Amino acid sequence: MKINSEYQNQINQSQESTQKKKPAEEFSRMLDQELSRSTGAGQGEKASNTARADMLHPAQLLGNSILTQQKQEPSFMNQMDDLLSKWENYAAEMNSPESSLKEIYGHLEHILEGVREMKDSKSFEDQRPELRSLVEELEVLATAEVVKINRGDYLA
Repeated sequence: MKINSEYQNQINQSQESTQKKKPAEEFSRMLDQELSRSTGAGQGEKASNTARADMLHPAQLLGNSILTQQKQEPSFMNQMDDLLSKWENYAAEMNSPESSLKEIYGHLEHILEGVREMKDSKSFEDQRPELRSLVEELEVLATAEVVKINRGDYLA
């Protein structure tokens, strides 16, 4: 018996449609189970029938690990904001004709001190790679500016 490519295409299409439906159905089933657990035994069936994504608690949508990470970040983010403000002050001082190199150098020392504090903090390793790289780039920039001042690049 010969297998026509027509039949083979039909079989492949039916398998693909079945495979596409399975993950969605599995997700729905798992979502219903989680909702029934969280709402209690008496209300579980009612909640699973009327569940919508906008009615879910953020912890159910995001997971506890993401929320925990967000709780740790504000102090680190406040430090980052402070460090970036110091960098802006340094840039403003560089453009100001009234400022001296000693004042500017003092701003750089404060920036480097803030970077060291952030890198030495226990939460530094727990941060996202993007934030860690930003802190490291600020350290490199501040160190480069210190070298430029010491080398005499900014003498009038």
